[in-house]
Amino acid sequence: RRRSRRAIDRAQRETAEAARGAVAGADWRLRSFGPPLTLEGCLRRFTAPERLDADNSWHCAACARRTRASKRIAIWRAPDFLIFTLKRFSPLSGTKLDRFVDFPLDGLDLAPYSAHARADNPSLAYTLFAVVNHFGTSAYGHYTAFTRNLWAGPRDDAAWFRCDDSVVTPVDASNVCSSAAYVLFYSRDVSRQTDRVLSASPPPASPDRGQ
Repeated sequence: RRRSRRAIDRAQRETAEAARGAVAGADWRLRSFGPPLTLEGCLRRFTAPERLDADNSWHCAACARRTRASKRIAIWRAPDFLIFTLKRFSPLSGTKLDRFVDFPLDGLDLAPYSAHARADNPSLAYTLFAVVNHFGTSAYGHYTAFTRNLWAGPRDDAAWFRCDDSVVTPVDASNVCSSAAYVLFYSRDVSRQTDRVLSASPPPASPDRGQ
């Protein structure tokens, strides 16, 4: 029990240090090791054509013989919401991977990775609306989140908030993309989703119980 308490205290100290760095304008990318990666680069690599080896050759029905074909993974049908989980823990050692992965806050285009991207298709552009962050290791840690105000404009200072347990504070958009990012949440065409689902104005406040 004492060991668990020490682990929680350590995670809270690391979270507080990261928060002070964000307020001071520190770049969290410097915490990572190795060259930075991009979310689009990961998608390109995941969907890149792959030449099958001889042991996995394709049986051609036309010529009735096995041949080394190429295969490609592509998105068959794009969803309204996308959730990306970054591999932050080594499957072999279980150590935390703090490598920085750059991801866009606006304009993530799935068209290059889609099997049916055509001009007459609905928009395949996505907007980030939330990020889950992890601090610590695989043995202990602390989670925070960045959330986006869907009613705020793209240049609104109150567009992003940092959620740390019961504490919610405004944060600059430049702090959203960091090496602590763990889970990314995207929505297709957030402006249309806001107009169609949430309406153009925030929900009405609850009536006063005393009236």
